[in-house]
Amino acid sequence: MKNHMEKNLDLRVTKTYQSLFRAFAALLSEKKLEDITVNELCELAMIRRATFYKHFSDKFDFFTFFLKELQHSSMMRAAQTADTNDPCTFYISAIRSAFDFMEENAWHLARALESGGILNLLMVLDQDELTSSLEHHLTERKKAGQPLPASPEILAQLFSGALFQLSRWWYTHRDVVDKEEVIAELSSLVRSFCSLCSHDS
Repeated sequence: MKNHMEKNLDLRVTKTYQSLFRAFAALLSEKKLEDITVNELCELAMIRRATFYKHFSDKFDFFTFFLKELQHSSMMRAAQTADTNDPCTFYISAIRSAFDFMEENAWHLARALESGGILNLLMVLDQDELTSSLEHHLTERKKAGQPLPASPEILAQLFSGALFQLSRWWYTHRDVVDKEEVIAELSSLVRSFCSLCSHDS
């Protein structure tokens, strides 16, 4: 169990991040990422530059952390909505999480694109967290006796890779491709896959 000092430290770090997030979102609504300076970010967040550099190497490092935190929050919400008695809902929740993240943070992602093209967008979105979560879930399902067509590692890599590619594709075509229709098709595909695994048992 953490002692009182460690808890206070965690609280200070959390407050620092929250202040930086609010300040960064405000600045990003006014200018491109490359035009934002660490000085003005720290001034608006009311923290010292030394504190900023204690946690981040530069503003691009912070921006990556900023988006990953938003992504993590989106994934946590999705996990909480999954039905533990229905394995398919976990995967469907992950699908919705990825697309909701893209939609809810379209403004921030657009800024990433303006600040270096599509490669920046591909680099800042963290696939590892989703892959790890899926692998853990699949491993638990395998232990519970659910048949799997491949190892949890392979399935997690396949699912997360395909999901991230599809969600990025939708993001660049979101003006002409309906998000709910894509989610519905992918959900149907997952249901069919789960049904095949069930029948194979």
